[in-house]
Amino acid sequence: MKKSGLVQLLSVLLVSSAFVLIGCGGGGSSNPASSSSSSTSSSSSSTSSSSSSSSSSSSSSSSSSSSTSSSSSSSSIAPAPGSVQVYLNGADWAAYQSNNIWHTINVNGRSADKIFTFTPPGGKYGVAMHCSDSQSSKDIHITQSTATEAPIAVVGCVDNTTAPVTHTVSGSVTGIGQSNMAQIVGGTANAAFLFVDGNYALTDMEEGISDVLAYTMDTNQNLLKMLIEHDLNVSKDIYDLDFDFNNAAALIPHDFIVKGGGKSRGTAMFGSKNGNFIPIGSYDDKGHDKWRAITGQTISGDVYFFIASNGDSDTTSKTIMDYRDAVTDPGNVTFDPTKIANIGVVIGNSEPHKYVNINYTPSATSPKLQYYNIIENQDNTNISYSVRMTTGWIENLTTYVIPISKLSKLSGWKSEWNMQNNEQVKWTAIATMSNSVSKSRYTSMSLAGTVIHSATKANSYTLQ
Repeated sequence: MKKSGLVQLLSVLLVSSAFVLIGCGGGGSSNPASSSSSSTSSSSSSTSSSSSSSSSSSSSSSSSSSSTSSSSSSSSIAPAPGSVQVYLNGADWAAYQSNNIWHTINVNGRSADKIFTFTPPGGKYGVAMHCSDSQSSKDIHITQSTATEAPIAVVGCVDNTTAPVTHTVSGSVTGIGQSNMAQIVGGTANAAFLFVDGNYALTDMEEGISDVLAYTMDTNQNLLKMLIEHDLNVSKDIYDLDFDFNNAAALIPHDFIVKGGGKSRGTAMFGSKNGNFIPIGSYDDKGHDKWRAITGQTISGDVYFFIASNGDSDTTSKTIMDYRDAVTDPGNVTFDPTKIANIGVVIGNSEPHKYVNINYTPSATSPKLQYYNIIENQDNTNISYSVRMTTGWIENLTTYVIPISKLSKLSGWKSEWNMQNNEQVKWTAIATMSNSVSKSRYTSMSLAGTVIHSATKANSYTLQ
């Protein structure tokens, strides 16, 4: 099943006390990170980071003690203390690092639950993956963490081996209003648009529990009203989900300010309980400075999501992500991302994919440092390496080498995943701080109350 926008966000932003998510694609509802001007959204531009950022792995080649490995029999059983579970659904190649040595994981040889379990001596480990749905982009995702910080490494690959069961949700929309338009969104279905009262249909909604949101906008795309159907059981085609805006309450406008001058940007979004995210406001230097709260429609699990960023130069940026419980209207909001400290890192020229002087001390206004990301993109080959290092793994290290030279020697590695020499590589380094970690994989994952800060530095080099 495709991942909801909520789970996609977790895969990007949170190091869990129970698992690390390695993003390899996704689907489902709109992803706020990709919809915003935040520096945490990945692209080939110099100041952006990857929405499928994964953990980094420094590879040294010593060591002798072999790790124990096995296939777990149930995805609902937590690993034993000191062990690590690797979730392989949707991956066509994977490797793990134990005791500083990388080993190929036989992805096709795993049992039906696609779980690989190993016990890394000393607790530190690495996992590298390629997703079967990323052949065109040739993305390699790497994480380096500890069994204490992340005993479960969940692959964010999309498992396309079984076609999802889908249904159609349809009904009528009335009360749109003259010159306005309505949009209806839900689950994995494509959005439906109406410019006059009439019928809509959301096709290809995956089976399961979902939310359906209907909202009206004026000609300037300012949201006017919203109606929400929570916890809809999409177990069959539904033909009578009607929305009537005639008596719906108007959204309440509030100030949305991002300090830092003309390079500051902001995006406000509403996230429903079951993972639908829609924009509800923005801030820029062109007169946009409002967000709109919802009246009488929100329940526990819904969130308001604010992104505030400031690109203080062509190569550095800072971002605040703030998730508020949507049951309560937070009113006017102001953010100052300029108070976030800069990240320290430079490219090391002595060998490929080497980074030196990695360091970060959060400012007094930021939460605790959770992890570093390093992302490399080579446009002409369409190859990307996304890596994440948790603080427990990196400890006092200040140098990191993306372990491509070691991974490329493992069985199953394809030469087409190697970047070309004498070609430019764009890189992004990110320090991410959070006041919270996500809950266990087996419990509800609520973002309300989470604050995330990130500091980004980006540049490019020629691979030699």
